[in-house]
Amino acid sequence: MAQFRRQLILGSVLTALAILLVVVGVLDIPLAFVLVVGVVTIDYLLTQESWWRPERWPVPPTQFRGGGRTEVSYLAWETVNRDGFVSNKVVQRVRDLARATLAENGVTWSGQAGDEMEPVARARELLGNNAVSALTTTGDVRPRALENAVTRIEKLRKK
Repeated sequence: MAQFRRQLILGSVLTALAILLVVVGVLDIPLAFVLVVGVVTIDYLLTQESWWRPERWPVPPTQFRGGGRTEVSYLAWETVNRDGFVSNKVVQRVRDLARATLAENGVTWSGQAGDEMEPVARARELLGNNAVSALTTTGDVRPRALENAVTRIEKLRKK
């Protein structure tokens, strides 16, 4: 409402001044009209903050929420690296899970890359050749190979 009142007062003062200038002969009527409308429009636009001052995004919260959901989110982002292979952190987590599951079934394994599972024949029987190869390799692991290993570990845990 204060904005409208300001525009009304400004328009009235400018109109009176324009009429005075037309009577004196300094301005003609169309120029006086354009002058009044132009000044009122410019004043209106300059008083609108969103027109000349960009709105800012709200500051994101810095609060860190722990828990399973956050861990799953981080794990999802870290799963596959830019080369298309599974990151070492994820592979190590699956190795730890496999080590614990195989220990329940009488197979000993350190859970480290390059180490053999003992007895190897029993490990290959329980997990399959591809899963054992993916878990014991020192090289990069493809997502499909790790998915196969996780599926086999899950089946073994359900037994």
